[in-house]
Amino acid sequence: MVKLLDLNDDGSMDGVAPLNAQMHELSTVNDSSPDPLPQARGLFRLTAYYPVVSEIATGLDLTSLDQLSQTCRQVRVNLLQHRSSLISKTLRCRSDGTHTTKFPCARDLVGPCQRCGLIYCRNCIAKPKHTSLSSRHRRLCKTCIKVPLSGHMASTEDALCNDNEHEHQSQQTTVYHGSCMCGELMWFCEPCERQLRSEDTSYMRGWSWRRRYSHTGIGIGEGEQGVPCGREGKCLDVREVEVEIDADQFERPDDFLEQLSRGWSNTSYRMQEIEGIGGVVKKKVKKRVSVGHVVKEYEDERVNGEYLRREQAGKVRSWCAHCNKVIPGVKDTRADLNSPLERLRTSSGSSTSSV
Repeated sequence: MVKLLDLNDDGSMDGVAPLNAQMHELSTVNDSSPDPLPQARGLFRLTAYYPVVSEIATGLDLTSLDQLSQTCRQVRVNLLQHRSSLISKTLRCRSDGTHTTKFPCARDLVGPCQRCGLIYCRNCIAKPKHTSLSSRHRRLCKTCIKVPLSGHMASTEDALCNDNEHEHQSQQTTVYHGSCMCGELMWFCEPCERQLRSEDTSYMRGWSWRRRYSHTGIGIGEGEQGVPCGREGKCLDVREVEVEIDADQFERPDDFLEQLSRGWSNTSYRMQEIEGIGGVVKKKVKKRVSVGHVVKEYEDERVNGEYLRREQAGKVRSWCAHCNKVIPGVKDTRADLNSPLERLRTSSGSSTSSV
């Protein structure tokens, strides 16, 4: 080893690099600093208890359980202790073991149907067609378009609270729905897929029928017979109309008719008897239902006969009829998408502090 010395140097160590320069550049962790994730570490310690992880496994499939084990080393070690029992408790398809499907049910991708909520695997769900994404759009009325996006992504629902054995109190809770995610994943069972396909076809035929007979005063956006809002009875500008319903649709039509007719044995204003095909006498009931406001009709759609092009292109806010969630448009910025969640967090925090 050779060491060179400069005899003309004044002896200052300013320009001399330390022997372990790279070691001095390393950042060290101060043990006295507080833990940045104390709550997360507390949640990870809960996975060491078998009742906790067994309850968590009942709501996960094999893929989600594997992703949970890859969170950190502590969670993986805790889950590996009960590997065989946790695998047996994961989600199973509703058709598992029935031998009614062509292929055996899978265990890696299992989840609830986005419409009925029943559990199905990837082999039992309906494979979406290329027209499923474009046909799910429903046009919204002017009120539902102009309202902030938070008005569609959060709703208030009534929940019953049993404080005592004989007392039932209703409490309003705010539920955050989020926006439509059907563009990334569509998870529908076969019965729901057939029903959705029929509803989409009827909706598009309704547009064609109203355009054809628009000269008679029942156009797309005219009078009481216009195309209603996509939110239907949950429209923000909802209105009540009187419609005639066949009494055979109800499970117990006699009780319903007795309640409406108020003791009348024959016909009344709310209940009328008509003669159908083959001389069968049916009963029609007049009922007031809530429907959405009439949507807007564009001039180019009246001329060309092409409907919902703006909604399908994402230019205008629309409503998804498959998952019953809002589909944001171009004007709905990212800040609008995040604001409902922040407002819910703020309101929940203020309510907790007030209690």
